[in-house]
Amino acid sequence: KPIAGEMCQVLNDHWGYAAADCNYKSVGELIRNLIDCRGAGCNFLLNTGPRGNGLVNPTDRCLLREFGKWVRRNAEAVYGVRPCPAKAENAVLLEGEKALYAVVREVPVSGDPNVVLGEKESRVILDPALRIRRARWLDSGEEIEVTDNSFAVRPFDYGTSLCARVARLEV
Repeated sequence: KPIAGEMCQVLNDHWGYAAADCNYKSVGELIRNLIDCRGAGCNFLLNTGPRGNGLVNPTDRCLLREFGKWVRRNAEAVYGVRPCPAKAENAVLLEGEKALYAVVREVPVSGDPNVVLGEKESRVILDPALRIRRARWLDSGEEIEVTDNSFAVRPFDYGTSLCARVARLEV
């Protein structure tokens, strides 16, 4: 029997509006929480507490807007997916109706080494049982070269940092 799971998260430390609570989570942390939930087959419930007049706090609104940008760019890997029985090194694998998705966390930004923080080469190594026909990054549409069931994680171009990249894998 399947077991339903859900992670309930708040933007700061309170379930309702708290004027003196400034301990907000980062957009990156919220994205990582969402990725972990989808990888475990769980729902992600993100709460914000409106003020007494029903308005949403401007900081909450800003965080939700930025989080929503990532979700919109990667919607096909967020909605209607389930954990994939195959595994990958350096990525969370999700299974959709027509494709697999490799979600890679902590993707660096490319650029001048004097400007960017820690550009490093990383690879995703896929389960040898998978036969990938085609791969591309969801955020840019750029094709990914898959060799020996692995691929290099291309850093974000300077000026873009989305915390995590999603590769759409056609098998």
